[in-house]
Amino acid sequence: MPEVTSHAPGSFCWIELNTSDPAAAKQFYSGLFGWDAEDTPAGPDMVYTMLRIKGLDVAAMCGLQAEQKAHGVPPHWMTYVTVESADDAAAKAASLGGKVMAGAFDVMDVGRMAVIQDPQGAVFCVWQPKAHIGARLVGETGTFGWDELWTTDTKKAVEFYTGLFGWGAKEGSPQLAPGTSKEQELHKRENTSQLLATTDANLKSVAARQLTPAQQSMMEQIRTYITQSKAASDSGDLDRAHTLAYKAHLLSDELAKK
Repeated sequence: MPEVTSHAPGSFCWIELNTSDPAAAKQFYSGLFGWDAEDTPAGPDMVYTMLRIKGLDVAAMCGLQAEQKAHGVPPHWMTYVTVESADDAAAKAASLGGKVMAGAFDVMDVGRMAVIQDPQGAVFCVWQPKAHIGARLVGETGTFGWDELWTTDTKKAVEFYTGLFGWGAKEGSPQLAPGTSKEQELHKRENTSQLLATTDANLKSVAARQLTPAQQSMMEQIRTYITQSKAASDSGDLDRAHTLAYKAHLLSDELAKK
């Protein structure tokens, strides 16, 4: 796809990395995706880095703020969804059971945004574009391709997001591909078990620590992934079981290193 000049309301428009080490992050992502980086002062102690391909914006990054660090917020990618009105979207999110973490506010002359937490705890932003629409290049290698929510309550999440953005929803569960051999099935089960065993070892290594609220939340999410992975495995949904085990493993590794 070529350059775009707008994003339809309800569509993903922007991704933003909040990182503990902007210099290292720039080196990593530039090497991985071929992104060019341009730093722009955004306040007394903040630099906002635009990331581009072919001179067109595809993403951004900035350093974690002091308040985020104080609350134990880990480095993360933030997702933005285009809306016609950030104020209306925030109010609608609250009426649907979400939490408005930051009410609608102007970002200079580039847009207006709000930060929202869905009823299960996932955080995202809504973006009312002005001078900045979000990504200017899509559908090419190195650009945003897909966003996927991992939630503790799929039914309630569907109700929230369809109500907020007017999205449609179609239920489906990935199964072991037809024609998969018994050997492949056994390998996947073994690999899933190994991931869960490693995760369990990581959790035991931090059991005696005094965890921050953010780390406690990570612990709860890991345990949820473990439970869901085992349930998926018992029902024969090996792909989902493996994916959930891998998610738990990644989070437990991050927790163990803190």
